[in-house]
Amino acid sequence: MKKRIISLFLVLILIFSVNVNGAIYEEKNEKILSRGVTLTSLKRFTVNGWQNINIVTADLSDKYITADIITPSGGMDSLENVKTMAEKNNSVVAINADFFSWSGNTGTKGSAIGTVIKDNTLLSSSYEVDDTCATLLITDNDHVLLDYVNTDITITAPNGNTAAVKHLNKYDSLAEICIYTSDFKKVTDGSYNNILEMVVVDGTVTEMRREMDGVMVPENGYVIRHLPEYDPFLTDNFNVGDEIEIDIQTSIDLEKIKSAVGAGTKLVENGKPAKITHNISGTQPRTLAAVDKTGRTLYLITVDGRQTNAVGMTLDEATEFLLELGVYNAVNLDGGGSTTLVTKDNGVHRVINSPSQSSLRPVANGLGIFSNAPRGSFTTFDILCNEKTMLSNTTKTFTVGTCYDEFHNPINVNTSSVTWSADERYGFFKENIFHATNPGENVEITATIGNISTKTYITVYNAPQRLSVSPSHFNKENITVNDFNATGYDKNGNSAEIEARDITLTHNTSGEIGSKKVTVAQVSSFISYSLNETDNFETVGFTHTTYPKEFVSGNVTLTDYLSKSGKTSAKLSYDFTNGEAVTKASYLVFNSPKNVGDNSKIGVWVYSPGPSRHTIKAELTTSQNELCTATLCEKVDFNGWKYLTGDIPENAAVLTKLYIVQNNTGERTKGFILFDDLTLFNSGTIDFSETKDAYTVSQNNETASLSFLVTGKLAPSNTLLAKVLKANVKTKLQSFNADYCWSLENVTYDDFPVIIIDGYKSFIRDNNLFINLNNSDAYISKPQFEKLSKDLKAKSYSNIFVFMNEDFSLMADKSELKVLKALLSDAAKTQNVYAFYNADGDNMYKEGNVNYIAVKGINNASALAVSQNIDTLTCVKVDVEQDSVKVNFENFLK
Repeated sequence: MKKRIISLFLVLILIFSVNVNGAIYEEKNEKILSRGVTLTSLKRFTVNGWQNINIVTADLSDKYITADIITPSGGMDSLENVKTMAEKNNSVVAINADFFSWSGNTGTKGSAIGTVIKDNTLLSSSYEVDDTCATLLITDNDHVLLDYVNTDITITAPNGNTAAVKHLNKYDSLAEICIYTSDFKKVTDGSYNNILEMVVVDGTVTEMRREMDGVMVPENGYVIRHLPEYDPFLTDNFNVGDEIEIDIQTSIDLEKIKSAVGAGTKLVENGKPAKITHNISGTQPRTLAAVDKTGRTLYLITVDGRQTNAVGMTLDEATEFLLELGVYNAVNLDGGGSTTLVTKDNGVHRVINSPSQSSLRPVANGLGIFSNAPRGSFTTFDILCNEKTMLSNTTKTFTVGTCYDEFHNPINVNTSSVTWSADERYGFFKENIFHATNPGENVEITATIGNISTKTYITVYNAPQRLSVSPSHFNKENITVNDFNATGYDKNGNSAEIEARDITLTHNTSGEIGSKKVTVAQVSSFISYSLNETDNFETVGFTHTTYPKEFVSGNVTLTDYLSKSGKTSAKLSYDFTNGEAVTKASYLVFNSPKNVGDNSKIGVWVYSPGPSRHTIKAELTTSQNELCTATLCEKVDFNGWKYLTGDIPENAAVLTKLYIVQNNTGERTKGFILFDDLTLFNSGTIDFSETKDAYTVSQNNETASLSFLVTGKLAPSNTLLAKVLKANVKTKLQSFNADYCWSLENVTYDDFPVIIIDGYKSFIRDNNLFINLNNSDAYISKPQFEKLSKDLKAKSYSNIFVFMNEDFSLMADKSELKVLKALLSDAAKTQNVYAFYNADGDNMYKEGNVNYIAVKGINNASALAVSQNIDTLTCVKVDVEQDSVKVNFENFLK
């Protein structure tokens, strides 16, 4: 039996390291485009921002793989985008190449600046300034050279006089002599405005044209164009019937060069940084070409730029990256809006990179990689699945993707007889459905067609402990398992998608509003529906106001930070920390009041980042314009999403506002809540309960070798009670006799040392790494990311403790939040990682093997707030005994 091991259609590798190019985090995808041609895509987070890099590697020693230039179909005076050129030339890969100059304002005419050689014919001369712009040359035996090429062209008259030719086949002002062949364009632009066009056929001058329309360029000749007012050489030395000699001298042997295309500066020469001779300054999108020492491996590279998720590179950064890649020689090609990479996949050409312009820029030429391999025998095929992770006690569907011959050409194969098998320690197949029974890494999956087998590998996590459903709200009752996506989480916080066959959906209620229970492997969550939805907060239909205006500030906006359904929700912010101790409120005011009709209830999903004593209400008016209210929540005693309902007063006519009110005048806080999917309805009581993260707090019954405390917020106040409370907290903290105390809110206590987070700091004690990470204003600076990555990778520790002074989940840039979680998760593969952060409620949970501990602390210093919250005023005490870590939420005031 013939076997071959390959990866899935797309292989994802996560790398976390800091290298010479400042990469903090990296995602790497590799894909075979043809035998001898691969595409590597890198998504990097660096100290300068995100980089999106694509690298094509072509093995030109493979007899079926060649490289060549591609040019616009309209001629060398035309511009054409890379995708069109790739399609017309049927290349496996195509990339933009030379710099160019535009002609006119149509955007479709222009000419390359550098040398152009195709089919061993010089089509365009080199740039006029010697040793400024390099050239990429491809020899007859498919070696790639990168060098500076000079071209000197002279013409000689019958009387022996000579003159230099500035350009061959380039747009020019014609202050100097230029020669044009039919490769440039078929008909000249004419000889008006004192231009002389001298037509040459088989080495003989046949016409001297002045003030005439354009002339057909002879196939066996050329046209010399010039303005005699600058130099009368042509008119003084030539007449019709004269013979003319042309001498072309180049710094290379043209007879050995199959094709060539112009470039910019060399960046790498003989494995070392090269002198910059053509500087395109700034951080820009880049197109690069490079070769190994043999000249038989060609690298075509694009670096996206001028985008939020792709900053681009300077030439120095591009050089560093090329040296990191290990190339021997490299040049800079045209970049900016020209940077484009196109590959052919299953016969379809696609743009792979993200060009900086909204449309593909027409360019003068490009570089193509071609495969002329014949059709071969069936060798391998892709195995496809939705992702390469799953949970125990669930299933996953596998299918056969594209089949390939020995040259990686797609071929048609009858796949109806495929058989599937797996490592029996982790599960079994029924047809193409894998049933996972036990967790394991690199679980082998094998598919066989005839005598050809392909393998892939997946990770099976533990059985689900928690379930998340998205979307979790609908405006229809007839919901099926195909209408939503379910994600399961195991006990370590690892997640995987759940396929529809594993989901059991049961009805909870019926009517205008209700919920349905979603169950997977005995773990449940809920989705809700409403048939009379009033506002889903996908568009701005509201304004903001406060009461009293002189004390309360805030705003209301649409946000895509989090939503119960759809893309957005309404974010209502409030700040009750200023002014007198009076009732305060922050309002969402509907631009168009909602008609109540015959409905008796208001229902709305509300998200709170943590509990508070505030009340959530709705304001309505009667037909006589009298105000009335509906209470949706007496006290915000939850965090996350919760469905709130309230009774509509009998005489209410329209709903005008939703608001949060500070009835407890002593609780001076600021924050936000989210609203989504507002509904007016008639229905009984319903259950929208959702499963919560389960966690256990260890009890401290032993003396630890190392212990520390973590405190959260302490509301600022100069009142006597606040001072007494602070003194009591200090006494309590002292009583623990801990080695350290972190104050996440940067509150200090007289004569009691605490660690505050005013920047990045780290230290090691007893093989435990402690890191302060300042994420104030929902932001982590890139230098902090760099230091964090270095510290996490420096060595293996017994435990790693990270302290943040804000809720990291509220970071403004969600892609950087992904980096933070990935760095911590990667460290947690081999070490115990604990991340502490300030929050509006105590919590402890696992995600990706990282232990996250939310620390509430003391939010209010008022007597009323203390008496009402005495059971929740806590700090965190951590006891460390080598690999054993015990976390306890300790009450301050009991």
